[in-house]
Amino acid sequence: MEKNQQGQESIWRKVELLKKLLEVLESERIVLLNENVRLGYKMQTLLEENKGLSSESMFLKRKAGELARCVLKMREDHRVSMLTRKIEDLQGQIYGLEMRNKEYYQQLLKKELREEENISCTSSSSSSRKDGGVAFVGCCFQIEKMKLKKKDGASVGKKWWRNVKNMNLFMCGFQ
Repeated sequence: MEKNQQGQESIWRKVELLKKLLEVLESERIVLLNENVRLGYKMQTLLEENKGLSSESMFLKRKAGELARCVLKMREDHRVSMLTRKIEDLQGQIYGLEMRNKEYYQQLLKKELREEENISCTSSSSSSRKDGGVAFVGCCFQIEKMKLKKKDGASVGKKWWRNVKNMNLFMCGFQ
């Protein structure tokens, strides 16, 4: 009987231990379920945050593309403005050279007019010139001289035609 009683006690102890083990396992299961739910919520918030970050990333990529286009446009505009500035400088230089050329031409015509009064277009020789053989422009530009000299508007056409007919085209060059 004693053995029987001891066997029953050991069975009751085993049953008690199994009940406690079952309670512990059940509480562990509840804790793990709660942890699983908490992790599910955390994952859900992370997914929403990830969606927000991906949309922000797309927005930033678009903005970066727009900024890159703006930078390229600014570089192109800068190049255009630099080229425009260079063109304006060159045009200014050309204008200055044209003005100097016009002044030199006017001075040369005045000099030729003074020399023409002293020297005839056909009789002087190149060895007796004081300016070292500079071309005499007066013969070549008689029409320009006529424009400078013209006083009468009516007789200019007749004088011009007479001068053109009498002009020796081969006299242009050195006197």
